[in-house]
Amino acid sequence: MRISSELRPLLAEYNLTGPQWAVLHTLDKAAPEGLRLSELSRRLRVTEGNVTGLVDRLEEGGLIVRIPYSEDRRVIIARLTAEGNEVCGRVAPLFLQRLEELFSALSAERRVALTEALEQLAKPLEPEEAACTEPESPAAGDGK
Repeated sequence: MRISSELRPLLAEYNLTGPQWAVLHTLDKAAPEGLRLSELSRRLRVTEGNVTGLVDRLEEGGLIVRIPYSEDRRVIIARLTAEGNEVCGRVAPLFLQRLEELFSALSAERRVALTEALEQLAKPLEPEEAACTEPESPAAGDGK
């Protein structure tokens, strides 16, 4: 059984792919101001070109919006739209429920062991706290 294969039908109900859901979920967990595309790329561990394509499709679907950063024209911020927030709110609990169903075949001890092993593997991949600092909302500005 491949977990992605098991989750694909759920995401398809919302016209999402796995990578698109990863973008939405990452933005949902980020600050309300959104994330720089470069930071989104770093958090997802994909190239900026991959993020650009995913953001294009999600923007076309009305789920996210690109906002130019007023302090630097080269920087683009991706932010969830109201519709994107709504989709995340509907998909996230269903996604989690499906994962719980898939992992229910494991005993409690095995789930704990798997969780601990995955946390250990993820530690070196976690972003440094300072690297996650995002600019203020482009609308907020700093008086310049």
